[in-house]
Amino acid sequence: MKRKYSNALLDAMKNNAKEVDVKGVRVLIKPIPEGGDAGDMDPRVYKSMKTAAFMMKFMPKSKKPKTVLEQVLPLRKMFNTYKGTYIADEGVKTEKFNVPSADGYQVPVRVYTRENRSENLPMFVYYHGGGFFGGGPDIVEQMCKLLVQKLDCVAFNVDYRLCPENHYPAPLDATLNLMSGMMGGDASQGNMLDNIYLQGNLNPEHIYASPLLDDMHDLPATMLIFGEHDFLAFEDFAYAQTAAKAGVKLKTIIYRGMGHGFADQIGVAPQAEDCMGEIAEYMKENLLKECTI
Repeated sequence: MKRKYSNALLDAMKNNAKEVDVKGVRVLIKPIPEGGDAGDMDPRVYKSMKTAAFMMKFMPKSKKPKTVLEQVLPLRKMFNTYKGTYIADEGVKTEKFNVPSADGYQVPVRVYTRENRSENLPMFVYYHGGGFFGGGPDIVEQMCKLLVQKLDCVAFNVDYRLCPENHYPAPLDATLNLMSGMMGGDASQGNMLDNIYLQGNLNPEHIYASPLLDDMHDLPATMLIFGEHDFLAFEDFAYAQTAAKAGVKLKTIIYRGMGHGFADQIGVAPQAEDCMGEIAEYMKENLLKECTI
């Protein structure tokens, strides 16, 4: 399936990107491809939000009290709808295996490599977003495959268990068993990656309960990517400020006009493809020699 945008839009983002200093943090600003000012909304985001607002008018409203699961299921259905196209299948091989969790549950994991893969490859372990109750490996599969196309690596896509059916620490079990190598994640899973060390230490005042409780001086090279209109942008930038003050090797990218969780819109939003390209380049520059399989 073809991209729903031209290569000219990808080129526009690269050619017009600017690095600026924002309160002590070096930030690479990626513009809206068609042009626009700070605060403008990307036309694809606007169309999507307009459609969502229209559809909300037709959602049935129940007067009866619902269980937590009954409230979650409609949202999960929405979260589990893939919004991109399929542009990254060529030359990528998919394999599946299970990782045993502490309680014996077999956590499904998908593994992506190039069909003509090399040896001693870097690893990328990805945990999908979705607020811990939604999302799934299908939603982020094209992201992982596109990364493999851009960088000869091994990408892992973890189908961890969701709430409310599964309570803490079930979602983290697979995380703990796949910690070796490099990890990444969007939305709620950025939170998961920062909290995996809470196993065995549940004190909420401990620095691993929130990264902002520490000065982050021990962090490895770190990359932060988020949209200008992301509702978590303030938290993202607070993370970046703390890491920058600690002297962490940091790269922060903000996409103008974009909201939350845009990177899974491969083939629809040019920013999603550009984002995976940036991740591939960052891995080449900083992590290629350190993470091998």
